Amino acid sequence: MSTPSPAGCRRIVPSAFYYSNSSGNWTDNLWSVTQGGPSCNCQPNGAGIVNIDSGTIVSVNKSRKVDVVNIMKDGSMQGGNSNMNFYITNEINVYDNGFFSFLGDLIVRGNVNIYGTGTSWYHKVDSIEGNLYIGPEATLKNFAASTNDLTVSGNLTVLGILENTHASIALFNTSDIDGTGDISTDFLLIHDGIKTFKSTADLNIDASVILKGYSRIDNFGIINIRGNMDAEISTSRWINEPGSVLYYGGSAPMFATHGYLVANSENNSVHYSGLTDQSIIGPENLTYYHLVLEDSGTKFMWTDLHLLGNLTFDASFAHMQKIISVDGTIMQYFGGSVTPTLYDLAMSNSGEGLTLNLPVFYEGNLKLSTGKIFTTMTNILTAKDNAKVTSGTTESFVNGPMQKIGNDAFVYPVGKNDIWARIGISEPQSTAAAFIAEYFYESYSNTSSVTLPLDHVSTVEYWNLLRNAKANDSVKVTLFWESATRSAINSYLSLLIAGWSETSWQSKGQSAITYSDPGNITSNVVHNFGPFTFGSSNNGDNPLPITLINYDVKLVNDIAVNTWATATEINNDYFTVEKSRDAINFERVEIVEGAGNSNQILHYSCNDNNPLPGISYYRLKQTDFDGKFSYSKIVAVEFEDLPENVIYPNPFNTSLNIRLDEVPLPDNNTVFKIYSLTGAEVVSMPLKNQRTTIKAVDIPAGAYYYKIEVNGQLIQSGKLISQNGQ
Repeated sequence: MSTPSPAGCRRIVPSAFYYSNSSGNWTDNLWSVTQGGPSCNCQPNGAGIVNIDSGTIVSVNKSRKVDVVNIMKDGSMQGGNSNMNFYITNEINVYDNGFFSFLGDLIVRGNVNIYGTGTSWYHKVDSIEGNLYIGPEATLKNFAASTNDLTVSGNLTVLGILENTHASIALFNTSDIDGTGDISTDFLLIHDGIKTFKSTADLNIDASVILKGYSRIDNFGIINIRGNMDAEISTSRWINEPGSVLYYGGSAPMFATHGYLVANSENNSVHYSGLTDQSIIGPENLTYYHLVLEDSGTKFMWTDLHLLGNLTFDASFAHMQKIISVDGTIMQYFGGSVTPTLYDLAMSNSGEGLTLNLPVFYEGNLKLSTGKIFTTMTNILTAKDNAKVTSGTTESFVNGPMQKIGNDAFVYPVGKNDIWARIGISEPQSTAAAFIAEYFYESYSNTSSVTLPLDHVSTVEYWNLLRNAKANDSVKVTLFWESATRSAINSYLSLLIAGWSETSWQSKGQSAITYSDPGNITSNVVHNFGPFTFGSSNNGDNPLPITLINYDVKLVNDIAVNTWATATEINNDYFTVEKSRDAINFERVEIVEGAGNSNQILHYSCNDNNPLPGISYYRLKQTDFDGKFSYSKIVAVEFEDLPENVIYPNPFNTSLNIRLDEVPLPDNNTVFKIYSLTGAEVVSMPLKNQRTTIKAVDIPAGAYYYKIEVNGQLIQSGKLISQNGQ
């Protein structure tokens, strides 16, 4: 039988596992080589897997080296001597409410995994050469007096709290960063390599981030950096990947010395969220997707910016005379809680345009190239005193109200839907003057009440021009037509500007006119403001020789039903219903005979049996007996794609083929019918197959209508031409 070693001189016994049976010093007789087994009168050192069993406290009173340490529930391993170190070759795992605490050096050549709810403390972790994992309720932090860096060479996952105050946390090699916790240190040092914040990351980093050497950060998550961010060399960069979010709270400009931000990936967002003044910098290509300005302080824009997504103003903003370019391919939005003043705003949106969800001022230049700006009276675009604007185009204008402040002459680049229709004012007398203009491509509610010398006014369109109630400035008004045909203008000599004055339209004169198409007309000085439109002093000029009460288009059983009514008609020959895919190029649907002259309300209708799929546009063209014509407002209607059912050939001779790929054919309930123009039924045939051929030798040459009915409901109709016998 072997003689036990004297107390304090425990043998180093080679073993795969060591278990602490009780609390005490590392060198005490507290170890067993089996869980719950007898004391081995030995101690682990040099190798082995050490298990600090539940509820036991082991004090490291000498420097030691092992392969693995497992600290179980309510267990702890503590080193109170700063001159000792503890060396782990593989990993240390800390479980529920367990912890470690070291004043000396903790050297881990593998992984550190802290699970459970305990708080572990360290003075110096010389190196974690593997991964560092901190669970959702766990904490790893340094002693207050420590100023040593914490280095991690593998992946970092922080679901709880990682603290290394008064020092740095250094991350080496290509690795992943993940977690939903908090990292607190003076500096987070990102060394050479590619670090990836995973898409599941939602981390708060209370530190300044420094990219050391050549470093690249690919951010797929949500990262909140509360300190500054910079780099040592110019090629280092932070890349916000699609859908990622970066919050930046630093007081210094991002990458003030070297490096740069890449933030143009789809649906990524950058938040300037500092509690003091911040400088907005230009990322790569000067392009942001979503940009959010929030929290305290003023956000200073020191460079021109391109925006592919939305811009949110939840903090004070200083434009520093720089340009914001709206360059997206979808609808973009300006929103937030703090009304901004921009300098230059450039529209280059190739998609749906820009919608203002808050009031926006600018004091430089509004540059309109492509894309419309959608405004309301609440969320209005305002040009301040001395601000400029380009004229706009059919592709780019303000769709809604726009305001101008100051004593400058100004042309409002307004319009509605697909119609660009400008209105201008001469110089007001005071810098406090404010005028709001909006265009409407429709008839004003009353177009019949006119005062001489006006004979009639336009029922195509009108403008609202409103003056600030606090100002008394008078101006001349200029109305522009981009198409004389669309605006129903055919005579310049009798053309006037008409203004609504509570009960009737009154002439505002013609002080100047541009005799061209497109062109414009300027009024005399105007003192009262409200609706304005084109008027004429001559009954035969600039016609709308009808008073149109309404014009509407609705979808009924896949038929576009056009209806309109007139209150009066003068020399009205006929109406032409027209349709278009783009509201610019129209084709004829049908001609409807007019009443000539009438003082009664007359109702009309016309069916388009073959409407265009998707959004289409309809208008009414009125032609009088001498060939002069004018147009109604354009009505947009959206149709779902119609079934691709084919009746062919059309025109036909002796046979007619019916292909109904998208029509269900219940037995004896689907019927194909042909009618003459007088309404007489020529053919009535039940359809039982998707493909049917009808013999048509008995159908005389001429025009016909067909219908397809399922269970008595009309699902398709159209026109057929028979050439039988020709």
